[in-house]
This record gives sequence, C-alpha cells and structure tokens, in this order.
Amino acid sequence: MHICHVTSSLKGGPIFIIGQLVDAQLRSGHQVSLVFSNARDDEAEARAWFPPNVRLFPWHALREIDIAQDTKAYFHLSAVLRELRPDILHAHNSKAGALGRIAAKRHGLPVIYSPHGLAYLQDNVAATKRAVFFAMEWGLALFCEMITASSKSEMSALRWLPCRKSLVNNGMNVPELEAAASGEPAVPRSRRFRIVVCGRIDPQKSPSLVAKIAAQSPSDWEWVWVGEGALRPVLEECGRITITGWLPRQKSLATIRSADVYLQASGWEGMSIALLEAMALGRPCVVSGAVGNRDLVRTLESGFVCRNEVDYLSALSTLEHDQVLRARLGSGAAETIEKHFSQAAVIRAWSAAYRRVLRNRISAFSGFASAETLAGKAGLQAAINS
Repeated sequence: MHICHVTSSLKGGPIFIIGQLVDAQLRSGHQVSLVFSNARDDEAEARAWFPPNVRLFPWHALREIDIAQDTKAYFHLSAVLRELRPDILHAHNSKAGALGRIAAKRHGLPVIYSPHGLAYLQDNVAATKRAVFFAMEWGLALFCEMITASSKSEMSALRWLPCRKSLVNNGMNVPELEAAASGEPAVPRSRRFRIVVCGRIDPQKSPSLVAKIAAQSPSDWEWVWVGEGALRPVLEECGRITITGWLPRQKSLATIRSADVYLQASGWEGMSIALLEAMALGRPCVVSGAVGNRDLVRTLESGFVCRNEVDYLSALSTLEHDQVLRARLGSGAAETIEKHFSQAAVIRAWSAAYRRVLRNRISAFSGFASAETLAGKAGLQAAINS
C-alpha cells in the first residue's frame, strides 16, 4: 500500500507521531511519502528525521489563513498527489487537513485527518472566531472518510462532526525513550527545585501564564523551557525562565528527566507528546485541565490538574516540600503510560483505522460497474490485504 502523509507543521508532537507511524508502515512493507511545509520546517532536518526510502515533498503551506497563498498551496499539493497516486492520504494539522481533504476529494482518494489539537478548542480567541473554525471543520468533515482523535476528551469534542471518528491514543516506546534520555547530559541545573516545560512558545502553550507563575515563585526555583517560538519575548521579559531553544531529542529528554516537576499549562491539546514523555520518564506533572491533559494526569495519582495561577503555585509548592509525594506521583505517571499508552497498542489501532477506511471505500464502489471503478476496487482490496 502507498501511504501519503501531508502536514503543515512537523515541529513538536507531529514529527514524533508521524515518525512513529512512518517507521511502523515501512517495517510492514508499505511505500510511504511525506508532503511537509518548508515555510515552517527545515528541509534538511526533515530529511535527517526520516529514512531515505521515504519520499519527501516540500510545499509552502502557512499556518495562518491566506487565500492567495493557500490557493497556491492547494494546487501544488494537488499536483503532487496526481504524481504520486497513493492508496490513502493521511492529513495532519488544521491547514494540511483542510487543503489535503479538498485535494483528496478531487483525486478520489480515501483520507484520514488527524487534527493534533482542534482549532475550535482554542481558548485564546474570541467565541465568534471559534464558531467560524467549528463551521469550517464541520464542512470539511464531509470531505474525508475518518477523523481521528488522540484522546477521549478530543473524541468528545468531535461528536458533532458529520463523519466517522476513531480514537487512536498517542503512545510511547518506553524502553527506547529511556535509552534516548540516557544518551546525553541534561541542561545543567542551577538551582534547587527544577520545573521544566517543553513545546513551541506560542499561544497554545500559554507562555504568558507560565511567565506569571514563574514570576510569583520562590527565587530558588529554576524554570527551564525547552523550545522556541514567536512568543519567546514574553518569557524573556519575565526574567526567571531559561529558554534552551529546540534541543536534540536526547538532550531534550534528558532535560525533562532532570526535572523535579514537569509543567504544562496549555490552553488546548490533542494529546501532548511531551507530556507523555515526561510521564513515561517518571516525572510528576502539573497541568491544565485542557483536552488531552485531563485524559492523562489524575490529581494525586500522577500529578495535579490546575485551573489558575493559585492552583499551579499551590501544587508546585506542595511538590517542592514533599519528595515522597513527588516520587509516588512520578511512579504513578510512568505506570499510566506503561499500562495504557504503549506504542504497540497505538500501531495496532492505526492499522485498524486504515483498514476500516479502505474497506468503507470499497463498499462505496458497490453501486458502480465501470472498468475504472472495478480496477480501483481491486487495488484497494490488494492494499487492505497487504
């Protein structure tokens, strides 16, 4: 089977999720192509991340809505799909999800869409804008065979969209993760109690809120943010947070493991890869109650779920003064990942989702009898059997 992934951003969680999927698909003998945005991702880094037998196609897709640029991106993507003729398209992120679904419809391709965080759940935009995002997602849902959710709460947020949905949690290869975290030293510690945050410095990760919490925290607490982004000045202005920029994976994981507490104050998520990694590495986690976060962290089992600055400071202070509690919550976090979010279970779920989409497409052929349609049906059946 030839699988084409298309994404408008690889930074952060998507590159891990897509990389995990691509690796499993290659090992199963499938042909894999990836269309990625060179407006947001460095081509050399993308080529370094994926094996040489994955065909990479850069396209210029912006995160923001820009009618002229989006039209160009659509026609570019359509031309790539015409050349590749994949059996199935897997679109990741909102922009690639929109353009990819429309292009797939034009070429008669079955398509899976994985939002990795729904735009209409954003808490930093006006209600009218969220309503527009929801209307767009509702309309575009008619252009795909399946939308996947990465958490139960995200699945609930999809319930009104008129298409098939499937829950496929994100997952971790824990032995590989632990080995990677041991491969390089962490960012050196400078103070007694270390809080680590990891991700793009953008509105989703609430850097303004993190800066306020850090500003109010005791002076002997050390704050480290692993990542980069347009809102970096917000953290710099606080004067309390060390910003490392994007680190190599091993150093990033080592730094997460060096934390006394992992913090994630995001306003919305799908299911955060960085949070999964922190839990798998046995870190107690202090998080917001956003979609995805609340599916992973349970207060006093694996960390604390917080509503405001007071909650965050109270939870962090409690963990600072109670090393036994820190150890217990860290063990609870690691146990949660081992039991419920293993990589093997995730790959099985993805395989089932792909097969379901292809079988549904075959069923859609049943009322037709043209030679082209029958050939397409035979091709899809071969893809399922592979």
